[in-house]
Amino acid sequence: MVPVASNSFRMISRNHPALSYRCLVTAFGTPSLSARPVSPFMASRLRQLSGGTDVPVSDAPVSKKNLFGKIWSRFSVLDQRDRAVQASFLYAAAEQRAMDACWYTNGRLPRTFRAKHMIMALHVWLIHQRLSVSPMDDDPDDNLIVQENLFETMWTDATGRIRVEPGVTEMMVNKYLKQTQQLTFTSFMHYDHAVAKKTHDEVYSDLSTSLWHHIYQSAPDIPDDPVHRLTDYVLQTRDYILNEHSSEYWKEGRTPFTEEMVVDFSNMVDNDGKPMKNIRYDPANDPWYLPGGWLAAQSEPGERYYWHPETREVRWDLPVDVRDAVVSNKK
Repeated sequence: MVPVASNSFRMISRNHPALSYRCLVTAFGTPSLSARPVSPFMASRLRQLSGGTDVPVSDAPVSKKNLFGKIWSRFSVLDQRDRAVQASFLYAAAEQRAMDACWYTNGRLPRTFRAKHMIMALHVWLIHQRLSVSPMDDDPDDNLIVQENLFETMWTDATGRIRVEPGVTEMMVNKYLKQTQQLTFTSFMHYDHAVAKKTHDEVYSDLSTSLWHHIYQSAPDIPDDPVHRLTDYVLQTRDYILNEHSSEYWKEGRTPFTEEMVVDFSNMVDNDGKPMKNIRYDPANDPWYLPGGWLAAQSEPGERYYWHPETREVRWDLPVDVRDAVVSNKK
């Protein structure tokens, strides 16, 4: 049975559609939440409502719309569905990248809620850059609405992950969600400020400082090498997303994070020039590891489900062979 959430088509508030995340945090404190599920979860819901088939993305050419076109696009059921799927798949790409073991081995990040969320938020920011600038043949009106869907999906996902954190009661969820939103918005503003600098050296310096502060939480024991490698990765990925990732792929929600764009944290040196120890990845020490490429996630109520980033299959339970492998690895 495909997981289904109620009210999955409830739309985000449209009272202030043009507000950026800066305005949201200033004017309202936190964005509004809805009951729409996270990325693969939404895709499964859409597939079910479409008769069990994959949801098609509109083949219409990208164009600038007149007033009537904007109104039609915003309220058209098909266009709303297309944008929901696009945002869902884009968020899934950020979520998948945040699960990569490189961050938590040689990347020296702890396997905590905050560390994982800030890596995920960094990749959402990279996606948001494309949605804000609308380069090439992107439609800025569509991108604005996809941006709203993307943020809504992120907060829904964060709510589910907060609920399953040890020691978090239901009365504490909104408090921790607001803190998470504030951390996220602050990091976005710092990243925006950094890339807006005039010279490459200024961009690099400010972005490195921001990444050290938000990703590594200003840890004094983190040397410059991993921070600089992360900075190189962010700048290269941002350049690819803005200038090379085609509008056709973008509109279909295809992942903007390619396998070639990874952070190589191996063979690093400390600030004295001494080699740092390489940390070998061991699935037995990875509480998030699942065989066969499966990933675990939580719905907004905190129910665990599983999804596969390649096949986009969504299940409440793991396949029998994967479940048996998990049991075997724990023995």
